[in-house]
Amino acid sequence: MSQPFFQSISGTVNLPASKSLSNRMIALQFMADDNDAAIVNLSEAQDTLLMLNALTSENNEIDLENAGTAFRFLTACFAAKGMKKILTGSKRMQKRPVAQLTDALRQLGADFRYHGKEGYPPVEIIQGIQRGGSVKIKAGISSQYISALLLIAPFLPNGLQLEIGGDQVSKPYVELTLRLLAYHGVEFERSIDRIDVPEQPVTLRPMLIENDWSAASYIYALAALAGKAEILLPGLHPQSWQGDSIMVEWMEAFGIKTQYFNRKCFIQKSNTNFPSEFNKDLTDYPDLAQTFAVLCSLMKIPFHLKGIKNLRVKECDRLKALETELRKLGTETEAGADSLQSLSFGEVPRHPVRISTYNDHRMAMSFAPFGMIYPNVKIDDPEVVQKSFPGFWRELERLKRSPARGSAES
Repeated sequence: MSQPFFQSISGTVNLPASKSLSNRMIALQFMADDNDAAIVNLSEAQDTLLMLNALTSENNEIDLENAGTAFRFLTACFAAKGMKKILTGSKRMQKRPVAQLTDALRQLGADFRYHGKEGYPPVEIIQGIQRGGSVKIKAGISSQYISALLLIAPFLPNGLQLEIGGDQVSKPYVELTLRLLAYHGVEFERSIDRIDVPEQPVTLRPMLIENDWSAASYIYALAALAGKAEILLPGLHPQSWQGDSIMVEWMEAFGIKTQYFNRKCFIQKSNTNFPSEFNKDLTDYPDLAQTFAVLCSLMKIPFHLKGIKNLRVKECDRLKALETELRKLGTETEAGADSLQSLSFGEVPRHPVRISTYNDHRMAMSFAPFGMIYPNVKIDDPEVVQKSFPGFWRELERLKRSPARGSAES
């Protein structure tokens, strides 16, 4: 990138509350039968609203649409409560595996019936959990299975002794769950491949939900594309429980400095530094893959992202989606079983280009900079951001930005 795409960009961006923290807190509230526990700054994301509605619904069949976290957490919570529900979702949800979780719950006496393909939604709970005890589970597909089990663990007779096999993906999300349990006084013991949670009473404390670092990544990307940036992000702090806060460290290579004060984050860029290449293992941070793949493509920075095999079973096959949509914009990539690597960078076409989002909120938000810089690039189904960041487009409009002279926007 010979020059920035924006001469300057500035303003305040109101990020959404953390969906990950909100959904975990809601699950704990449900398990503890404590509807009066004070939760401040609860997420208004579509996934969180679906989860809340599911917990108050009297229907036997619950449609969780494309909310994967809610689906996994509620499968465990309803089974723990002995509630015989049928959980279903969108066509894409019905292609996302759930067998590792239901197999783990079967080790506790629960039983399930699949209404479609074996191991995939829709799934019917035909018998709830009968006991606590030892459970073995592999950790290579989704950390949400482990978190779902941990959220019900202290409420089970004799607790839970969880043996975790294989290479773990998205470990910071398991850490997030454990930190939330510890915050509420839940005691547990852990080793590299085992977590023991005794049965115990749980009294919930008031909880202030911090804002979402994954959502902040899209704002950091915009700052990286500017020669000068000054952006305030309220609701973020340096002691974050969220793994994606690692982005602060990684974005330093793009010339962005981060400061904190009064639970606010201030990001600043005053130079045009950027790395000669960007190679990262994202095993622990898969939600940042789209942000950095698109940012590096815009800046024509060679990249190699590894440890992202589980992106193939997210809201869409994100590796295939990135490969397809970046090609439309002149970037050739190669998606492997566990990686995405840039091959070459061309020019963005002058003719109209429509970016498909595949009903995936992160596809829309990560590709947003292309639409802001190139007037001929349009994002399909922009409202898909409701899943995690309902105010995303409004917040982008509030940012003051001036295009660099000779840029695609001028």
